[in-house]
Amino acid sequence: MIYDVNPKANARLGDYNLHWLPTCYVDGGRNQVPGHIQSALQSAIISSGNSAVNDIDLSVEVTWLGGAQIEVTVHVENHQFFNSAPNVPNVPDAPDVAVTTQPTEINASSTDGDGHDLWYQFSWGDGNISDWIGPYPSGDVMTASYAWSMTGSYSVKVKVKDEYDAESANWSPIKTVDVIRIGDTNDDGTCNVGDAVFLINYVFKGGTAPDPVLSGDANCDGGSNVGDAVYIINFVFKGGTAPGCTQ
Repeated sequence: MIYDVNPKANARLGDYNLHWLPTCYVDGGRNQVPGHIQSALQSAIISSGNSAVNDIDLSVEVTWLGGAQIEVTVHVENHQFFNSAPNVPNVPDAPDVAVTTQPTEINASSTDGDGHDLWYQFSWGDGNISDWIGPYPSGDVMTASYAWSMTGSYSVKVKVKDEYDAESANWSPIKTVDVIRIGDTNDDGTCNVGDAVFLINYVFKGGTAPDPVLSGDANCDGGSNVGDAVYIINFVFKGGTAPGCTQ
């Protein structure tokens, strides 16, 4: 097939290594450039010249063996740096229930196959993402804290990077944290006299229990009872201390 006299051959010229240049391997053999396109080879050579080159230790030892013979020993050590990303962290270790405005501790851990120190970043589920926190040795458990300002159910997750900024492939699985406001027994978003009435109805009339029960523990004595109703009334009408950790 002669490309300049055979239209079909000419149309398929790009599929063949027919003329001008041989197929070349550049950049340490990592890049193959089929022949016939001079600009492609020029571009590959320029790109190869701009590549970062690892430090190499080269030594040559020549030993005279006698009888017109020598032995040549060549030793080459390539100092190329390899770094793998750390493993995806486990599910964050956090309580199932947290209280608004109260800092909640969350633990996380991951490992790095290269043994590098690690930094952690949290997504708190409310649109906020932490700064990178670290460094921590690979495999160690780290602790962060966060305070949610609003009640709700939040999906907390974490990712990790090593000291060379290689990040884990994904975020961790999600840990769901339900954030409540202590004293808001009827779950209407605020603490008022209605919550005291809700508690009294629960304690004396078998009404619906606060959900979760912890939200009714206004005086932090470990239960939801009439004392908490009194505590809420004192807060609402007499300027007493806010229930629990509510601000």
